[in-house]
Amino acid sequence: MERMGHPVAETYFSEIHRRLSGLPPGLPTETAVRATPRVKRKLSVAFPVLPQDQELKRTWRGSEHADWTLILGHEEYRIHKVIAATGEYASHFLAGAFRRHCGKQNSTNLTDLIPQRCWQNFEAVLEFLYSGEVTLTADNWAAMLKMSDLLQIVSLYKKCVELGGELCSKESAPRLAADTVELQLGSELEEQVVQMALDVITPSFMSYLPKDLAILPVKVLQQLLRRSDLEVLNEGIVFRFLLFLNNENVLELEDFPELWKCCRLEELSQESVLEAAKVPHVPKEAFAWALAQKAFSASSQPLAAPAWACEWIGKARRGREILFKVRNPVDFLNGRGLRSPEHQLDDKFKWSLLVYPMGTEVTGHPNQVAAFVELTPEANVGEKWTMKDVQYEITLVNWKDEQRSVTKEHVFNFCDVDVDNGWHRGWATPDILTHANGFLNESGELGFRARISSRASVFTQGRSSVRPD
Repeated sequence: MERMGHPVAETYFSEIHRRLSGLPPGLPTETAVRATPRVKRKLSVAFPVLPQDQELKRTWRGSEHADWTLILGHEEYRIHKVIAATGEYASHFLAGAFRRHCGKQNSTNLTDLIPQRCWQNFEAVLEFLYSGEVTLTADNWAAMLKMSDLLQIVSLYKKCVELGGELCSKESAPRLAADTVELQLGSELEEQVVQMALDVITPSFMSYLPKDLAILPVKVLQQLLRRSDLEVLNEGIVFRFLLFLNNENVLELEDFPELWKCCRLEELSQESVLEAAKVPHVPKEAFAWALAQKAFSASSQPLAAPAWACEWIGKARRGREILFKVRNPVDFLNGRGLRSPEHQLDDKFKWSLLVYPMGTEVTGHPNQVAAFVELTPEANVGEKWTMKDVQYEITLVNWKDEQRSVTKEHVFNFCDVDVDNGWHRGWATPDILTHANGFLNESGELGFRARISSRASVFTQGRSSVRPD
């Protein structure tokens, strides 16, 4: 006989279930039960820290379970083959060594493979094999890249290449270039690193001490000293730098003749030329050509340049300083100007001094000297460009008393609309341009000295031309 539940009791218990479930009245009990979500709970019990946990970390510094020995000079390093030869940080060289000598020996001698210059950084390579972590600096970069190449650690090699450019700064550039050449990192990579370093050193050449650049290999020094955009006031700076190398004996004697060919002797002052004649390593043919250039500087037919001069990078003179003389300045008409020879400022611009001895049309009355600095863009610079924050100064020289010289300085944003900047007036009027006052030398020449610096300048290209403020 089927047992039937009491209707009143069923209704009572259903109502109690609804209230406990928080559901509205009238919803069927079965629906209420199905609609109630089951909350999943998580357990939070930590595994107890064991004293030997530290010993179980992947490291080459402990010999437990080590099954291979690496020999480097007088040092021996116990490693684990399964770690060094597998995974994304593995050494393909060591993996091959393990296979070749399986069962025959349990060590690899790396003394003849790895240059001694790299030995001090070898433990950092082992750390990478075990952890994938490495700290690259300008001091260890070349050594780490060299060892990653020799030991065929692909991931370390890629990391070195990826971060190499970020490590090149004004302070580190000489070291990076020197180490790259010394450790022979490969012709393609060497060319890129040396070029990158030279591009950093060149615009800041005068900020280095000679000893800082003396570490550069001879072939890198040659590339550096051949550049017309080298940051020097004049060629005398290069001459003094080479004298330092010569006197400190930091290079082999056979290297000096080629380096001296990088000095543009014809641009030296008369005093420096006479001093250069006493330097035993200056090639006689370079000295003779320099004297010939000075003798025929006014000739309409320039002398053919020797082979080494053809290797100079840039056709303009180099120097951030221009000395410019104007003969018989009072004989000039208002509006008639003279431009100095162009000097190389950087890889994008040449610069020159523009002088109007009796002023421009804007000068007004009375006539007086006007002088300007002018930038000339190279052919690879587009039509629209801006060179911001160029510092320059112009000095009207007093040949008798430097304190009476007139100097004006300015910071200007040059652009394709405003390629020159300077002063139309405020220098000197014709009545004081005399030998007695010191503004004309014994040859009746007015003298100007201009200096320029682009260290803090910012170049932009391709934007609409806007006149600077």
